[in-house]
Order: sequence, then C-alpha cells, then structure tokens
Amino acid sequence: MFCAAGRPRERILWPNRRGLVNWHAACIQIRFYLTCNLRHDKFCGGEVFPGGTVFKLACCRRCFECLVLTLAVLVLNPLLVAQGGTSDIVGHIKDNTGAVVNGATITTVNKASGLQRSTTSSIDGGFTIAGLPPGVYQVTVSQSGFGNQTREITLLVGQSPELNVTMAPATQSVSVNVQEELPLVETTGAVVHKTITPEQVDTLPIDGRDFSSLAGLVPGVTTGNTAIDKNYDPVKRNVPAISINGQNGRNLFMAIDGGDNTDIFMGGSNITLSLEAVQEFEVITHDPKANYGRGIGGVVNVVTKAGTNNWHGSAFGFFRDSAFASIDAISAQAHKPKPPTDAQQFGGTVGGPLVHDRFFFFYSYERQRKNQQRVFNSLSSNPAVAALNGTTTPQAFRQNFNDGRLDLRVNNNNNFFVRYAEQDNKSSNEFFSDLDAPNSGASETNKLHDVVAAWTSVLSPNKVNDARFHWQFFSNLINNNVSSLNTPTIILGSGVTFGASQAGTQAPKEITYQFSDDFTYTKGRHTLRMGANFVIQPHIGIFGDFRHNRYRFNTDDYDPATNTIGAANSLANYRSWSSPAFDIVNKTLAHSGFYFMDEIRLRRLSITAGLRYDFVHNLIYNRGTLAEQIVRDNIGQFPGSPHNRVPQDDKTEFAPRLSAAYDVFGNGRAVIHAGWARLFDPSSILASTLFADLEVPQINGNPPFNFVFVPGAFAGFFGMPCATTPCQPTAFDASTIPFSFPIGFVNSPDMKVARADQFNLGGTYQVQDGPLAGMTFGLDGIYSRTRRLTQGRNANFCLNKGDLAAYQSCLSGSFDPNGVSFPQAGPNDPITNIPRQIYLQDTTGRNDYTAAMFSVQRRFSRLNLLAHYTVSRAITDTNQFTFIVLNQLNPHAPGELGPSEFDEHHRGVIAATVTLPWGMQYSTILQAASARPYTPTSAFNGGDVNGDGVPTVFGAITNGPGGSRTFQTENDRLGPRGSLRGDPTFSWDMRFAKIFSLESLFKRNAKIELLAEVFNITNKANYGQNYQDLEFLSTGPAPGNLNPTFRQPINIIAPPRTAQFGFRFTF
Repeated sequence: MFCAAGRPRERILWPNRRGLVNWHAACIQIRFYLTCNLRHDKFCGGEVFPGGTVFKLACCRRCFECLVLTLAVLVLNPLLVAQGGTSDIVGHIKDNTGAVVNGATITTVNKASGLQRSTTSSIDGGFTIAGLPPGVYQVTVSQSGFGNQTREITLLVGQSPELNVTMAPATQSVSVNVQEELPLVETTGAVVHKTITPEQVDTLPIDGRDFSSLAGLVPGVTTGNTAIDKNYDPVKRNVPAISINGQNGRNLFMAIDGGDNTDIFMGGSNITLSLEAVQEFEVITHDPKANYGRGIGGVVNVVTKAGTNNWHGSAFGFFRDSAFASIDAISAQAHKPKPPTDAQQFGGTVGGPLVHDRFFFFYSYERQRKNQQRVFNSLSSNPAVAALNGTTTPQAFRQNFNDGRLDLRVNNNNNFFVRYAEQDNKSSNEFFSDLDAPNSGASETNKLHDVVAAWTSVLSPNKVNDARFHWQFFSNLINNNVSSLNTPTIILGSGVTFGASQAGTQAPKEITYQFSDDFTYTKGRHTLRMGANFVIQPHIGIFGDFRHNRYRFNTDDYDPATNTIGAANSLANYRSWSSPAFDIVNKTLAHSGFYFMDEIRLRRLSITAGLRYDFVHNLIYNRGTLAEQIVRDNIGQFPGSPHNRVPQDDKTEFAPRLSAAYDVFGNGRAVIHAGWARLFDPSSILASTLFADLEVPQINGNPPFNFVFVPGAFAGFFGMPCATTPCQPTAFDASTIPFSFPIGFVNSPDMKVARADQFNLGGTYQVQDGPLAGMTFGLDGIYSRTRRLTQGRNANFCLNKGDLAAYQSCLSGSFDPNGVSFPQAGPNDPITNIPRQIYLQDTTGRNDYTAAMFSVQRRFSRLNLLAHYTVSRAITDTNQFTFIVLNQLNPHAPGELGPSEFDEHHRGVIAATVTLPWGMQYSTILQAASARPYTPTSAFNGGDVNGDGVPTVFGAITNGPGGSRTFQTENDRLGPRGSLRGDPTFSWDMRFAKIFSLESLFKRNAKIELLAEVFNITNKANYGQNYQDLEFLSTGPAPGNLNPTFRQPINIIAPPRTAQFGFRFTF
C-alpha cells in the first residue's frame, strides 16, 4: 500500500546519514526469494522468484530501513498511551468584522527547547496543533494583509485549550503581543480530569515528597491507604495508594512519559519518581477517551522534566526529627513515651543543552533515609502481654531515585527522547499486622528499572505520528526475621501474634516490553486519532518459601517470657505449612489493543466519539490440575457452579466512548458536558489466578507446593511447649502427607476481565465581572458501575452432585466421609479423612460509585486557590484481600453488598498558595472526610458464626476444611458489610518559604528557598476505620462475652503533627 505503481517519490521522515529516506526508492530495492514455487509476480516494486530453497533478502541499508519501518507501522501501536502525555492547541482565526480567516499560518515555538510546529487555518477558520509536549509556547498567527498576532500560552498535560485570535488589517496594527492565561474552562471535552501543575508540585506541602499524594487535590480522589504505610499491596507499603470510584487502587492505571507503569500482578503503580523529576501530571477520574484502555479505578498520566536551552537545576534537603513531632495517638493511648524518629531527603537535578536548540539532557537524584520506631499496642487483657504495650521496634528505610533523560531534535519534524529511571529501597522490621509482637517482623527489598524511548514525527502540518518503546523490570524480596522452621507463629484470642511473621519469604518479579504508536490526522473540523499497542510480559511470577507452623488459641492466656500456654487456654486450630521453594510464573502475557477516535468541533459543540478493542492472551487458562477436572466434570451439579467448562481469554472487550461539550455563550465562559465510557481492566487478576500454579510442578523442578492443613476440630499439636498434657502433639509420619495445596484452587471457567460503565453530566462556569471575576465553578454528577471484580467462594468441599441436603449437612459438620461421594482436589487428609475443599476464584464482584462533585478555582496575581467538595456513595461486595463471600451458596446474598472500605460520604479539600511581601510565600492543603466503614466480627464457635463450616471474614476461607485465601482470618462477620463507621479524618498541612534571589551572584535566574513545613497541624488523631472489629469472643455472642476492646482504635491512617525544615536551591 506504500509503493503503489506510479506513485511519485516522497520524502518519508526516517533517519539515515542524510537525515531522510526516500520511501519509494528504498522499497523498490526489496526482493524476496521464497522457499515455495510461485510464478513471477510483482511485490512493492520488486519481484518474487520461484524455486528457491533459501530465504534471502537482497537488501541494502535502505531496504532494511524500509522493512523496519513497515514492521513498525504494523506492530508498534497504544493500548493505553495518549501520545505519552501531550497537549493540543485548538482555536479559530477571525478578522475584526467576525469573518473567518482561511489559510492563516499558526506557528508555535516552545520557549524552552525551540521546538517549532506550524499549521494553517481551515475554511471555517479553525485549526488544531496536536501532540505538543507540555510547556510554555509562543504562538504567532500571520496572514497576508493582516498584522501578526502573538500569544504566549502555557500547555498542561492532557489539556486542549482553545485559542481564538482576531486579526486586524496591517494598516491598523503591525504586531500584537499578548500574555495568554491558560483558561480554567475547557470547551473541547467532557473527560472528568484535572492536571496538577508544575507550580502546585513545587509549592504545596507534600508529606514524604511523593507526587502522587497531590492526587487528592482532584475531586473524587482520596487515599487508598488504610493505615500509615499500609495499602492493598504488602510489598509497596511506602507508596501512597490512590482511591478513585471507591476502589482500593488496584485498578488504577498510571503512565509515565507514555510507558505503562501499572503492576499487572497486584495492581496499582510500579516505579515511583523523585518529586524533583516530575514536571506535572494529569488525573482522570471518569470517562477517559478511547486512547486509554484501562483505568476503571482512574488514570494518572505523568510527564517528567527534560533539558532545555537554558541550564537549570536544583539542590534540596529536607530534615525531620522527633523533637519537632507530637506523640502518636497509639503511644499516648498506651501511656508510653513518644518513639524517636528522624528522616532526611536530599538530592538535586541538572539539565541543559548539549547542542543548542537540538540536543538536551536532564538528570535527577534523590536519597531518602528514615529511622522510625514501630509502637506495639495490643489492647490485650493479659497483663503479661499488655506489659509489652508501647514497646518500640526500630524500622529503617533507605531509598534511592535516579532519573536521566536525553531529548534530540533531529529536525523540525522529528524529535526523539529516551528516559531511564531507577528506584531501589530496603526496609527493616515490617509487620504483617498491627497486632504482631515486637519480634515478629520481616525485611523487604525492592528494585525497579524503567526505560521509555519515543520518536515523534510531523508528517505534514496536519499529520503527527508518535512511536514509543517501553521496558520495565520490578523485583521484590520479603524475608522473615525469624525462621518459621524453628519458631512457630502463635495467635492469641485477641489477635496478638508472637513468633515468626506470617508474611513468609516471597519474591515477585515482573518484566514488561511495550511497543506503541499513535497517529493523529486533522482535517477541517475533525481530529482523527488512531493507534494500536503490543505489550509482552514474558515473566510475571513469584518465588517463595512459605514455611511455618501457625497456632490459633481461644484466649490470651500465654506468657511471652517463657513461651508457655496457660492451663485455661485451648487450641482452636492450626496449620502446618511445609513447602519446598516454589517458583510460579504465568504464561507469557500478551496485550494488544486498537482504537479509533474522532474529535469533532461544530461551532459551540465539541463531540468526541471513539471505539477501542483490547485483547489479553494467557490471562485466564487451566493449569491441568485435578481440581480443575473435578469442576469441569460437575458443571451444574453444585450451588454456584460455573456455566462453562474451560476458561478462555476474554475476546469481547469492545469499549465505545462518547462525550460532548457545549459552549453555552460561545465565549468559553460556560460549558455543559456529558459523557459515557466503557472500560475493561485486567489489572490484579493475576494476584488470584496465579495461585493455581502452586498445584503443578514448579518451573525450578520442585514438586507442587506442599501445604499441610489439619482442621481445628481434629488438630494435633506439633512440638510447641504448653502447660497442659492435652496440648501435646499427635505423632504421625509427615511423609504420608501428599504434595498438594490444601485448597483445590480453580479459576472459574466463567472468569472475565473487569468491566466498568462510567457516566458523567456537569458544567463549568467562569464569572466574568464583579468581585468574583475570574472565579471558576464546576459541578459534576458521576455514576460508575463496575462488574466482574475478583471474588471467590468455597465451591464444593462437600460436593455431592446436586444432593443439596447432603451438601448442606456436610457444611454444618454432620457428614460421614465414608458414606458420601466427595469429589475433591486430591486424597483426604491422612489423619482426619476430611476431603479437601475446592476454592473457586471467580469475577462476580461488584462496585457502584455515585457522586456529586463541586469545585471552585481562581488565579489571582498573588493567590492561587483551589477547593472542592464531594458527596458520594461507594458500595461493593469485594474489598482488598477480603473478597471472598460469606454465604457460600449465594455470592450475591443480602448483606454481601455494602459500603466500600473507602466509602467517604463527604470529602472536602482546600489548597492555596499565597505570595507575600519580602520574598515570603505561604501554601496550605486542608482535607476533611467523613468516617470510613468497617465490619464487626465474632470468634464464637471457632469463628464459624453462621454454621457453614467455614470461619470467615467477609467469607475469607481460613480454618474450615481448607486453608487461608486472605490475610484477614479467623472469624465470621456479624451483620452486613460495613455496618460500623470509624473516625472522621481531618488534616491541615502548611508550608512557609523565604525566598532569596541569587541572580546578581550567579548572573542568571537563581534563588534559594528556606522552608518550614508542618503536617497535621491540629494534631488530629486520625484513626480512620482502624478499630478493633472483634465484637464477641469464642465463648459466644452474649452480653457478658463482649470483647472489652471492641471498637477501640488500633492504628492511625495519618501521622501526628510533624514538622520538617529544608532548603531548595534552583537556577
């Protein structure tokens, strides 16, 4: 199609020594000698010859370039990337009578790098310049007979500001120069989003200096953390999670410079950057355009800093000490002294030209050191355990960030950049739960590498192509401080844990290759965008060595000093995990996606319509286990049975998008917008499906995971000292335990990729006159309906092929293993003769989010103000790790659907920066939110309150015939999900800066800021939903058996009042 007969020679933008390649001349030199007998035929100006036995490519250098370019066009295309975080300028050119000006030349020049782009206005006076990197641009409009018009405009990532210019006759004006302020009202789209500007990144107080913390400035966004350094992923405790649509952050999509930064295994983001390396970022909460293929939990689009024609850089240091911090609420509650802590963050950046106007570089480095103390607080009624309250354990954290970038302007029409980022960190004494004793910790190490390369070509004034390559590597290692082979794990009735950590040794690893291409074509009122994407992930897996003996007791009668169980205590249940080192890896995962989108501008009305298709290969498949065969043979024969027999990749991911924006008065002051988007998202499914690989031989040659489980009612006791004879172990030969996982783990043949339908209707209005002139108000109504989220249930450990009475009798414990046929995932337990359960992982989970969001924004000469208020409701039946249903026979039973653990009915945010006299600056962020929900539980009847044979928390299968599938264990819930509310949160952060100009000293624009920042200035004890949820002890749900610590706080979601001091030198 590129070498049609008679096509004139064209200069195609592809580099060689002379700068360009003649496409036609290169193509006619390609000849293929095939290994099959074909008659002579013409192929792209060459010939195909018969009779060859060897495949040959008679090529010169140009032939090779032609082949590479052809493959690039066919293969390198975007599932997720919108030209790597760029912006457009749209507008109209008219004369002073209101008539359109056709053929005017519009030229943009990036003031920092000299990048230049030009186009001409169409017959209706309209123009679009697409794919511009964010930055400050000088826009010049010229036309014969008119005076030149010049505007200066700042472009932010993801925005398409409208620039309308009125031309005057040359006799009246030769040139007009105007400083154009970026409009706060967007007239060209209905995406619900906001860009965090470079000014906000530089001036607002940020606890921990993690740029993603600023996402909370966007309406509908809140923290995805449930406590300090605690979120959905135990390997990313120091990364703030972002909750959008009432979800936990797993389904957030993040792109950095166009590269997919999503953790496909656990969900959320992977690598984190130094704040000094981030220029700005965009947060899309609802209705992304068709060039985004994921993000049912929101989209974050990050742009890093680059070199320019001016030498620039920074040096910074921030320091904090416990002397400038208040005591945390947990230590104060235990009447213990304030734990010591100190932290330092320091580093710098430098960037500039290697060749003026052509070749630039930028480098950033940051080092973080944090020494803090973890405070133990048990709320135990046992004096021997309570004596440990307030005990501190040192926790050291060390982290490095490196970021380097090269930008090359090959010519005015071709630009290339490559960026490399590295992050490594190490933590000591991390704890699996808030109730782990001081010695029950683990260490953690993370290493991440990230490379993005991009080539942007302007094929003509109205055609732009953007091709990108991305590579990412992530590895993690968690090691227990105490070997579980030598030291058991003891869990008391109140949940306090002694001995080896429950985390176990684990080392997940991911490798990603991504190739993408975006093409934009502007024609009249239409801006057409199309592309495709190819992502290969050859390694997504986890290595581990989960070995420990775990014992659960009914009360807290235990002496930690002598490791002795009291005479009044009794064993509720235990597990013995004894596996060889396992190494499970998913099949090579291949993503591909295609989209087409048309942005149409019809006078005051802008319409965006798009359609995309995504396909992920090897996401859902059978592993060849006995459990899978049992489910396949019994379709329709047990409650909750799947309909299909074999899981297959989801091939139905067609995602239409439609939105419209209407400029009410035609002056950009009032806009009404509406939109609908369907999205599909495979993120975090692998965190569940990969467990099935434990049941097959490992890639390292080891046999399947050997996980011994004995139900509590029949438990013997292995070698643990105790005060009474009944606790002594029951002897047996461990070699009789088969190599097998106690749960017959099955990925449901009905599994699908998560799907969301998002709707928005809203408007924006900017006041033009009066005391509120320039104030911009926004109001958005939001509804997001998400289905196919991860959910699971205990499918059939008592299966009897449709005999529901026998099945229910088995669930209640009244069963005869010899009299009922139990299909199961392996032999019965050799001691108890209890059959193994089959755990069915499915995608039947639901999440609904409804919100009304009100925002106000104003830029004054010395004040920038942003405020928003959100009233919302988020309901779900799948939370964090606790996504297993309580009612095993009905996953959608009443009570399963309830408030999300991130449901905040009310949330308000105010952020402001004020420039004061004498070089002073003040900035602040104030955030307040209503209480989040949590659910009461009970330990009665061994935790099995509802008598289904399975103690659960939200249905978390733990100590019935089977094993643990979640990290919250032991107890059934009491009442509906989310029936209790925790503590409203309030945080007020401030930043004070004194700025000294150093321009006279350095002969350039240079300054140093002396900084003081205070976080949580009111010292609010923000417990969030971190309250003791265990309402009744194991003796039964009666008033006298109420847990005395029920509804008492056990952790905090935000730190106490803390101050830090620092400096920042910039030039």
